[in-house]
This record gives sequence, C-alpha cells and structure tokens, in this order.
Amino acid sequence: MTEVPDYLLERSRQRRQALGLSTGESESGGGGESTGAAAPAAAAAGPSLAEVKKAAQAAAAAATPEAPADPPWVKAAKTRPKIPMWVLPILFLLPLWGFVYISLLEQPPVHELGALDVGAEIYTTSGCSGCHGAGGEGGVGYAFADGELLKTFPQLDEATTTWIANGTTGSEAGSVIGDPNRPGGAHVVGAKGVMPGFGASLTPADIYAVARYEREALAGEEITPEEAAARDAEWQNLKTAEG
Repeated sequence: MTEVPDYLLERSRQRRQALGLSTGESESGGGGESTGAAAPAAAAAGPSLAEVKKAAQAAAAAATPEAPADPPWVKAAKTRPKIPMWVLPILFLLPLWGFVYISLLEQPPVHELGALDVGAEIYTTSGCSGCHGAGGEGGVGYAFADGELLKTFPQLDEATTTWIANGTTGSEAGSVIGDPNRPGGAHVVGAKGVMPGFGASLTPADIYAVARYEREALAGEEITPEEAAARDAEWQNLKTAEG
C-alpha cells in the first residue's frame, strides 16, 4: 500500500477548507478523513444574492429623503374635479354675451337737433314748402333753389329775418323785397302772391333756423366752417335769450 505524502494531505485539507468542506481531521492531528457529518456549506458561505439585493434596496430606501407633505390647499387643488372640455366654449362666449346684453340695455345716444334740422322741420310743417316747393323750386312763391334766394338776400342778416317775420302783409304792395339791385331783376311785394308773416307763430331762434335752411340747404349757399360755427353760436344765443 502506497503512503500519501504529508504535504499532499495538507494541500488537500486547505483546499477543502477553501471550499467550505470539513477537513475530517481529528483534534489529535490524525491524517484520515472524518466519517462524521460535514458542516453545511451554507453555514460557512456568505449571505445569498437575494439577501444582498434586499439589503441594498433597504439601504437605498433609507437614504432617500421622504418628500414633504403637500399643504392643504395643494391637496385640495389636486383632488378638485376638473372642468369638462365642453364647458370651455361656454366660458369663452360668456364675456361676448355679456357685452351684447349690456349694449342692448343701454339707451341709444340722443341726437341733439341743430339749426338746420330745426329749420327743415319748420319749413315743412309751417307751409313754406307749399308755396316755395319742397326743394325750393318755387310755385306760388318765389324760387329759392339754384342760388335764387341768395340773389334776393345776399346776406343772412336782419333784413332776411324781418322779411320772414312780417311777410308781404307787413310791406306795401309794389315795394322791393330784399336787394333792389338783384341780378335778373328785383322781386316786389304782390308779384307772386301773398306771404303771411311768421313772427307771431315762430320764435326768433326758429326764424333764424328756417332762414339758414332756406339758404344753405335749398339755395346752395357755401360757407366756411368758421362761418357755420358763428351761425351756430348765434342760434344758441337766440335760444338762450328765449329762456
């Protein structure tokens, strides 16, 4: 029987120890292997891979700081029901609807009548248009259109307003109306019928307004903005004087 050298036995023992196996040697240092039960490999081995992963995850969770709790108003905003998409067009149109509704409730601005507006109404309702024509084309009375009135009364002055206030009833038959040097011949009282005086039925402001309408709208008188402003001021003065 061949004897195994001691150094080979020692190397085998060290190899088994490295693998976690029992050397089988007795306390007295005998060279034979032990027939007793070998210690479990798991007892000598390190922790398993699953345990290592679990420990790493626990360490990472412990190292991660917890997020701060949301304030109450943030929690309320997150849990509040969201606006449905079909409501958005309604919300968009609400301001437009409100604007239209308020606009309908507002009273339309009142247009203040000017001198020409008042003069046009008087000319139509007081009988002037019945004699001189709706457009100043003439008829029973003299024509005003195409500058005919401006030839008789070159200026809007007291002579014009006095004539409207008195008419032919306040003048002698055959007397000249307005400018005696009128181009085309002077107009005379009685040549074209009888004109009533309107001084008793119209105020001075009304007479001034109808005189302006006859000159500017019917006869085609052209005036500057400054002259129009001056006439407007004169008309307002007459209205103020009437109280």
